[in-house]
Amino acid sequence: REFLVYDVDRRGARLVGRRAVEASCAGGEGDDDALAATLRALAGCRAVLVAKVGRCPAARLAAAGIEVVTAHAYQPIEAAALAWLEALAARVARETAELARPALAVATAPGEAA
Repeated sequence: REFLVYDVDRRGARLVGRRAVEASCAGGEGDDDALAATLRALAGCRAVLVAKVGRCPAARLAAAGIEVVTAHAYQPIEAAALAWLEALAARVARETAELARPALAVATAPGEAA
C-alpha cells in the first residue's frame, strides 16, 4: 500500500513521490502503530485524498494538521487535486476576509468610557 504525493498549484498537479505504508485497518480493527507510521509518512502533506476513512484515523490526521478530503473520491487524481486546491483557495479567501473585519465593537452610553 502506498500514498502518491503530488505538488499542486494552479498550473496542475505533478507526482513528486510515493510513500509506502502498512495497512492501518484490517477487518474493522485499527493498528495504532501502523497508523502512527502512516502519519509520519504523510508529514509535510496538507491533505490526503481518500475514498473513505474511519473516525479515529480522520481525527488523528486532523490533529496532525492534515485535511481529510473525500469529496473528490473516484475522480482522476489530477482533477481531484485541483478541485481540492480551488476549495482551499476559496476557504483561505473567506478566512482572510473574516480577519479584515473588526474583531470587537463595544457599546457604551454617552459620556461613558469603554
